Amino acid sequence: MIKIREIIGYLSDNIIFVDPEKIKNCVVEDKNDWAIIGTALAAKVKIIVTGDKGILKHKKVNGIAILSPREFWERLSKR
Repeated sequence: MIKIREIIGYLSDNIIFVDPEKIKNCVVEDKNDWAIIGTALAAKVKIIVTGDKGILKHKKVNGIAILSPREFWERLSKR
């Protein structure tokens, strides 16, 4: 089983900083969440992990999978 320190180490080793892409249109209703989508697009991520129900309900936004922490953990555990 993965330990917390291993997760933190992995995240620390793989962090990048980007400027969010400007979003003009988005299926996510809360415009405050558009920065999250814009940041994910700029970073070219495949998955957003969030507990935000407004984003989670979409399951996929602009080709990016939206997972809850539990769904992400389950996906990681299968590896």
